Amino acid sequence: MSHNHILKLIGCCLETQIPILAFESVEYGNLRDRILSASQPQIEPLLMKHRLKIAMDIAHALAYLHFGFPRPIVYRDFKTAHILFNEENVAKLFDFSLSISIPEGETHITDTVMGTWGYCAPEYQSTDCRIYVGAIMCADSVHPCG
Repeated sequence: MSHNHILKLIGCCLETQIPILAFESVEYGNLRDRILSASQPQIEPLLMKHRLKIAMDIAHALAYLHFGFPRPIVYRDFKTAHILFNEENVAKLFDFSLSISIPEGETHITDTVMGTWGYCAPEYQSTDCRIYVGAIMCADSVHPCG
């Protein structure tokens, strides 16, 4: 998987009891913390144009997951805390632990509801879910809820 706005997996070790994953460096926090910490003088506040660019960049990453593979990948825990920043301030989507792929030839799947409450769409299994979650993420990046 190679996309500028998806955190790159560099390597892994499967020889330990708990697998170890190594990712590219992202030492500049997550979107949620940057929004909530905007009042701290050492953190530069995110202007609205930057927040909208981040939303567009992550939307492109989600589109890549849905349409860039024969078996679409459904990212099921979409929230501002799962968007990290690298040293160039590029937003990166991460934490695919709840993600699943839809079997080839299928248009949807039935599964247990997964994700973070407040970000899960009421109509979880419908196609409107992606729009709902995207809207919640955009709203949360403009005005975070507790």
